[in-house]
Amino acid sequence: MTVRPAAGRPQTPDDLAWRDVPFIQITAALEVREGAEGRPLLVTGSGHHYSVSRASLTVVDLLREGCSGRELYRRVPGAGAASATPERDPLGQFLVALQDGGLLNVPPREDRARRSARLQRWAGLDLFRRFPLSASATRRVESWGAAVATLPRGLVVALLLGLPLAAAAWGVPSIGAPTGLPPASGVAAIIALLIVQLAIHELLHALTMGFLRLPVRDMGVGLVFSVVPAGYVDRSSTYGLRSRGGRAMVSLSGPLWDLLCLGLVAGSATLVESPEIRTVMTWLSYFQVYSLVINLNPLFRTDGYYVLESLLGSVNMRTRAFLYVVLRLGRRELPAHLRTTSARTRAGYWAYAAVCACYAAFIVMTLVVSAVAVLRVVTS
Repeated sequence: MTVRPAAGRPQTPDDLAWRDVPFIQITAALEVREGAEGRPLLVTGSGHHYSVSRASLTVVDLLREGCSGRELYRRVPGAGAASATPERDPLGQFLVALQDGGLLNVPPREDRARRSARLQRWAGLDLFRRFPLSASATRRVESWGAAVATLPRGLVVALLLGLPLAAAAWGVPSIGAPTGLPPASGVAAIIALLIVQLAIHELLHALTMGFLRLPVRDMGVGLVFSVVPAGYVDRSSTYGLRSRGGRAMVSLSGPLWDLLCLGLVAGSATLVESPEIRTVMTWLSYFQVYSLVINLNPLFRTDGYYVLESLLGSVNMRTRAFLYVVLRLGRRELPAHLRTTSARTRAGYWAYAAVCACYAAFIVMTLVVSAVAVLRVVTS
């Protein structure tokens, strides 16, 4: 028999006390969709996505109606034993995830949410501080992409790929060494043009999502390492795409724009007669090459990383890899979704995390050495 809820919201249970909760129910509006690689997704009314296993859908159906903790454990096949530790209780872990996401009538535990956010931040090495645009601006950009979707999809994809590749074939081979340093006005022009290029780069990510009828949850500007300015677009809704090519297309649209700009600038530099302007354009093309290479580097959360993740059919690969390594090094129990990974995937996690950590250490060391060198020059 189903136990009806007591007045008010129940107290948050400890990790092992889910059986003692008198009534557990999903209170958020959830829609079940099939996402990338056929994975079921729970989609909230606010657009948040939760990737779950097919076995979890049985639990979701039970929680929509609501029942007591003991009844839930009795009705779910393979639920953890009463003496199981939290790490060996997959049903309890799933309930904790729903609780921390604010999807249950059981309120989230703030202390655990803070610990989880801190662990996720360090595990994923997400060193990016975000400053989002307004929701109305985001919706407007999304609607522009939806308007582009009225055009033939084959034509749009052909232009998206063909124009940048043609421009690169024309201009990139002609990039030569600069004949000198650009003047102050040229430096200002390079910075201004790169900022415009970056803004359109991020805009194209959002437009591509609108073109694929995907919601854009968030976009804006941010600071890498809290210092280097950059733009960003929240692409989490792409996990609702079953097509790997569609997910990769969202991430590639920005770099393809950068490649188009590089080809046009480098090619046009050969047609300019003024040595001063040619010098500025050559330096601009150098910075464009540098930014393109950095952005395609899959060792940080760059476009190159998301393209790699899409083509491999993975979801949240970077955070999973670092979380697995951090827990293994700390000799802590793995959550259920990491315990069931194959030996090949676990080896890939170790390799990817090791390379990323070494690269991050190299970047930090380079910044420190450069800062010390500049400080010595200034103080000498």
